[in-house]
Amino acid sequence: MNNRELKFRVWDKEKSSFVDPACFTVTGNGLLLITDSGYWADMQTDNYITKSERYVVQQFTGLFDINGSRIYEGDLVSRRGSTYRYTVEWSEPEAAFMRRDWDGDLSVYLPAFINNLEVIGQIR
Repeated sequence: MNNRELKFRVWDKEKSSFVDPACFTVTGNGLLLITDSGYWADMQTDNYITKSERYVVQQFTGLFDINGSRIYEGDLVSRRGSTYRYTVEWSEPEAAFMRRDWDGDLSVYLPAFINNLEVIGQIR
């Protein structure tokens, strides 16, 4: 049984910033609910969003980089001492978090590659 902590973060494309964690939740059936106020009583009205191209939900991989930072899908990572950069993605056929290099190749199961990765930014 996997006891990985399920955490999410949400990127707001219009505001070019992450949504305050107090203002969103991901429901058990995968719906993203966002309220501008942060008050969940607003969820009883139509003041929430259940689906929008405006937001990008990124899931925590359960892995940490060499500095102890959480690695999320959408993160830009690099191997320490290397100029190569990769993006972290969920791969449906493999049912795993993988890395994609700048040539577009999806390769290497992320946990097998983790020993010297560093988060250097996020893909938005």
